[in-house]
Amino acid sequence: MGGFFGTISTQRCITDLFYGTDYNSHLGTKRGGLATFSTEKGFYRSIHNLENQYFRTRFEAELQKFPGESGIGVISDTDPQPIVINSHLGKMAVVTVAKINNLEELTRELLDEGDHFSEMSSGKTNPTELVTLLIARGHTFVEGIELVFEKIKGSCSMLILTENGIIAARDKLGRTPIVIGRKEGAWAATSETTAFPNLGFEVEHYVGPGEIVRLTANGMEQLRKPNEEMFLPLGLLRFPHQQLRRSQRRSHAPHLRSAHGTAGPNGGGQRQWHTGQRTGNGYGLRRGNRSTLPPCRLEVHAHVASFLHAWQPAHA
Repeated sequence: MGGFFGTISTQRCITDLFYGTDYNSHLGTKRGGLATFSTEKGFYRSIHNLENQYFRTRFEAELQKFPGESGIGVISDTDPQPIVINSHLGKMAVVTVAKINNLEELTRELLDEGDHFSEMSSGKTNPTELVTLLIARGHTFVEGIELVFEKIKGSCSMLILTENGIIAARDKLGRTPIVIGRKEGAWAATSETTAFPNLGFEVEHYVGPGEIVRLTANGMEQLRKPNEEMFLPLGLLRFPHQQLRRSQRRSHAPHLRSAHGTAGPNGGGQRQWHTGQRTGNGYGLRRGNRSTLPPCRLEVHAHVASFLHAWQPAHA
């Protein structure tokens, strides 16, 4: 697991970046990293081992070294990051929250096609470097990110610090969240909203599955619309009336409900969330018009329902 935070501002960003990343410390224990960009000084990166010391202790003494008005940070349970490279897309720093099940297969494929890896993580390919190399294969950032979505088996959400802003991309089935916040003169992206209140940010947007947005100090731009499906872990579902038979799970799409009503607005021709095929340890959700439903209904825990409700109206 892991968590990340990125921010771009009209003024020096390191204070918000430092504390925003630290608020994700409960999501990882092995590595912490920060990278900032300054028009005058370029990129500056630092990575530390967190296995014996806290994130704050590791980074506090060097905060004055980080220049610039934009930056990204990560708490990782796996690989050292951010990865910083120079490519035909320009210079970039990348952080990910990812689980790549076909890492070795993709490593062999890239090596066979002439790529090379400079970072190793516990004797294996650094997953974030692999993602970065795939991004650099695209003619645009969006094309490169879509290649990541296409190639990897698993999930990958990412923040990309560029010379022109921060790009946030959520994995194609929405397994790991990205939330966008704003305050006067600054925008931010984070894995969890707990990073926002003490820094003065308010939630502006929940990034959808596969959605790509770019943040600048002046606002947010959508680069790719969200997919129609998202993933919901079985652990977040409850079966209030009776357990679904296997045949029902395969052939029907039960209506999702929360303890406080449906997970999304009803009526008026607006779309609702329905479950699709079971995938691994969860269900894929799809948005569609209301249809005839079986008597068994799945319920979603209230905090998940509120998330779906918040995300749906903008894309219904």
